[in-house]
Amino acid sequence: MDTFYTSYLNCSGIAIVAPPGVPAEALYAADSIIAFMLDGMGPIKNALMGQGVYHVLYPPSVEINELPEWRDEAMSFGPGSFLAHKQVSTSTLANVLCYPAPYNRSIMDCELMHEFGHNLYALGFISAYPAFEGEITAAFNNAIAQGLWTNTYSAGNVPHYFIEGMQIWYGVNTPGGPPQGNGNVNDISTREQLRTYDPTLYNLFDQYLNHRENVPVCF
Repeated sequence: MDTFYTSYLNCSGIAIVAPPGVPAEALYAADSIIAFMLDGMGPIKNALMGQGVYHVLYPPSVEINELPEWRDEAMSFGPGSFLAHKQVSTSTLANVLCYPAPYNRSIMDCELMHEFGHNLYALGFISAYPAFEGEITAAFNNAIAQGLWTNTYSAGNVPHYFIEGMQIWYGVNTPGGPPQGNGNVNDISTREQLRTYDPTLYNLFDQYLNHRENVPVCF
């Protein structure tokens, strides 16, 4: 790794790294969340490990474009991000340890699950299960045709449909949105609500994701 990073934790084969200013507590919190997501998901974990996927945590004193992987990127990124061609995702120390605003932009939302979810989708599921991309794309197209997820992040594209849905499956997507959506979320925020609202997506998750509950988050 670049010497910019001074901390490392092996999360069952997935590296979590951080620059100075990130306490061990944050790495262990990230470890718990990633281990939760990969529990019972052997083919996915093996696919991620085989591609050298890792996750970066960084403190409020560092801007994302200061991280080695992002320095040569043409565009600017928000607090959390993902680079498929570099097999890396990133999220903030502030979110994983539930710092208050303005350091933490997502008080009731698991930023790490969202950003690592990009790895899970693009480098895990699509690699481990060749049929999955067609199945999730069909589910997305069906949902949009029915007018579901209007005015939410889920309606933007297939990866975000998967990732936002996964956060709802685990109960860590921002709750309390209006039924018509607010540009980010609507009022669907639990597994049972997802079963009724978008049964096609629910059934895919029922088949492919683990069924654990109570994500080890601090909110």
